[in-house]
Amino acid sequence: MTTPTGDPAWARTSDASTYGGHPEKRNYAGQDSVNPKTDVSAQEFIRLCADVAGLARVAPFAVITLTCNDTTPAAPTINSARQMNGVSTNGYPGDAAPVGFPAGARVGDGSVTLTWPEEQLDDYGVPYDLDAVHAVASVVGEAGYGHVSITRVNGYTWTLAAIDDAGAAIDDAQITLEIL
Repeated sequence: MTTPTGDPAWARTSDASTYGGHPEKRNYAGQDSVNPKTDVSAQEFIRLCADVAGLARVAPFAVITLTCNDTTPAAPTINSARQMNGVSTNGYPGDAAPVGFPAGARVGDGSVTLTWPEEQLDDYGVPYDLDAVHAVASVVGEAGYGHVSITRVNGYTWTLAAIDDAGAAIDDAQITLEIL
């Protein structure tokens, strides 16, 4: 098995050369691609590498949908978690997170804390620290009625609070969070 070099996409340090797009790359013997329907020229490959690097720098690390469990106070239910290093669409209780996925804890009505493992593994088992710096969240089904206050505790822990226009907590809120 070949283990990739470089950092995973969530490190946000990749450039075109990370993906093999060396600026001095040339076509063999100065010839363009033999068959443009099946082959990639050096120029096309360099462009592809630059585009992949650009996508990796701006793609979210995770998109999480969760439901606060306020009626019977309990850890939130993570309905789905789509991350750069895995997908969990079956849902799980926040206090029983699968390896690599965020654990959730209830803070109060409409408020939860999500904590990822500080070190994440890519598909090849290469570890890298998670240091997310930006998050966007919204209340699902409460369009025009509520919003989510987000507090960054550190690069892998975020506290969310769903509140209505009057500033009161939204009980049993469903929240979607995007971590960059």
